[in-house]
Amino acid sequence: MLKRCFRLHFYISLEQVANIVKAKLNHSEAARNVMLIDVRSTAEVAKTGLIPSAVNIPLPILRDVLAPDSVVDDAEFAFFFGSPRPVKGTTQMVFYCAHGVRSAVACEVVDELGFDNARNFSGSWAQWHNAFSSS
Repeated sequence: MLKRCFRLHFYISLEQVANIVKAKLNHSEAARNVMLIDVRSTAEVAKTGLIPSAVNIPLPILRDVLAPDSVVDDAEFAFFFGSPRPVKGTTQMVFYCAHGVRSAVACEVVDELGFDNARNFSGSWAQWHNAFSSS
């Protein structure tokens, strides 16, 4: 387990995430197929917030909502998560959590589901918060 995201080239840096966020907030066409996904629990996200433009899909339900035989259809996915469902071969998914462990597991989960364009922001929420928090 965790074979894929532990390779260095599957990590994404704070600077790269900041560039993605900036592009998404500016509605750049270049970021249209990039999905920033927070896999922390909804309780954690409620306490701390999200990286701007990210969606929260907690790790325990990630496999269920992204599986081809998911009981969550595309319209429900968009309603619950505020974003279209990722498309295999098109959507680049960038995962983060509190410190990078669950996001590495998320990369493995989506790899097993056939998605081939996942990245792990291993610095995760802690690094983002330290770099961009106003407090």
